[in-house]
Amino acid sequence: MSKIHTVTLNPVIDLIYRVESFEKGTTFRCDEYHLFPAGKGINVSYALSCLDESSHAYLLLGRQDGSDYERECRQRSIHYHPITGKFQTRRHCTILEKQTGHVTHIQAKGFDVPPSLIDRVGNEVIRNLSNKDIVVLSGSLPDNADPTIYKTMILRFKHEGATVILDSHGEPLKHGLEAHPFLVKLNQTEAEQITEKKIVGAQDEFAVLQRIHTIYGIPFIVVSLAEKGMIAGCEEGVWRMIVRMNPTWIVDTVGCGDAMTAGMAYAIKREMKIEDVFRHGCACASASTMKIGPGILDPLQMDLFLHQIQCQLVGSL
Repeated sequence: MSKIHTVTLNPVIDLIYRVESFEKGTTFRCDEYHLFPAGKGINVSYALSCLDESSHAYLLLGRQDGSDYERECRQRSIHYHPITGKFQTRRHCTILEKQTGHVTHIQAKGFDVPPSLIDRVGNEVIRNLSNKDIVVLSGSLPDNADPTIYKTMILRFKHEGATVILDSHGEPLKHGLEAHPFLVKLNQTEAEQITEKKIVGAQDEFAVLQRIHTIYGIPFIVVSLAEKGMIAGCEEGVWRMIVRMNPTWIVDTVGCGDAMTAGMAYAIKREMKIEDVFRHGCACASASTMKIGPGILDPLQMDLFLHQIQCQLVGSL
């Protein structure tokens, strides 16, 4: 049976405050506070654990922060592979407003990481990798990292027979696409930047997928469109998918894109047909918005959404 591996090169300790309302320049009480050892790759592992799916999580961490991640991985039966050094893991602050549903993010600047440690992450994945395993490369890179790191990793992992999913942005995404991963997952902003085309309507969504497929030759492309759902495609077809949700159900959108990636990795491992791979991504992302915590979801809610997805076949690449 194939394994799923997630790689997090720029993790973050996420401090989440849930308040009735938020007003700058004032002091207010917070009755609900959460600390999550997070990062886009490990968030995928968290979502997979909610689906009762094991994974191997590789994290590049500040030495003093390893215990927080180890605790979460142990509780969720995630195989934990830390690579630690003398630097500090980033901190983010997220403020969720109950009255308005607004989300405010404060993101701290990352820290420089020795290139040798980044190389060790790739080597550790290779050491545990088997033919037909799935590797998820997700998130940003440390500030001083070579932007071609993902490209190098994709080529190495593909050489070992792995299926690679890429979810990043900026230069690391551009270079990563040159290595032709199996599937790329982007949000609207990332898709617009990579294609230099603004998404205004449905025709633009389709055109962006076609452009990525034509330029980079990526077999499977997914663009998440926030409350508008997602558009996903390959040579077999292009589908527009959405779960209609009452806005009052949504409590936290942080990490829902990572839950989408997890749902697709889960389905790929089970060799589902590609439409069902995309459906699982859509259902997991929607379910994740109803729980506090990056990538956290209720599998029963996911299964319910799986049967409520509005799906339209709009063409093929």
